[in-house]
Amino acid sequence: MTDPSIETVESNVRVWAVSPDDVEYREASNVSCVGGHELALDLMRPSTASDGATRFAVGTGGGLGTSVTDRTLNDQRATGRILSDARQGRTATFRGFLPGQVSVQAEVDEVGLLTGEGGDLVNHAQIDAVEVSTNSVVVFETDLTFLDTTEA
Repeated sequence: MTDPSIETVESNVRVWAVSPDDVEYREASNVSCVGGHELALDLMRPSTASDGATRFAVGTGGGLGTSVTDRTLNDQRATGRILSDARQGRTATFRGFLPGQVSVQAEVDEVGLLTGEGGDLVNHAQIDAVEVSTNSVVVFETDLTFLDTTEA
């Protein structure tokens, strides 16, 4: 099902890796995947609760690229919980974190928002690699903005 007034989705992701010695920050625009388009429409309907996106994933396969047809990360290493979400106008913002107790031990270079039960990929971002270890916490934030092309 498509909404003719929502033809474009802008998606941005921000990632912080916080360790005792450093804070690394990454920001990127990313591709909105086909698996997220139904969720996007549901989020913009006032009567729909925004409980469809419950997790985010981090991985090490960013060098393999991204595509709107992606259903999973290229090389998913761990998932974290979405702890807050908010809608304002045509923008939905999701925030979550991956605690340091989760053993990733990798240079993470891809992230994405996941739907609940099926874990379908909503968006997929390549980021400059950030070192993640048991001593660091990963903070994830993504905005999905739905542009109304009929207002242009």
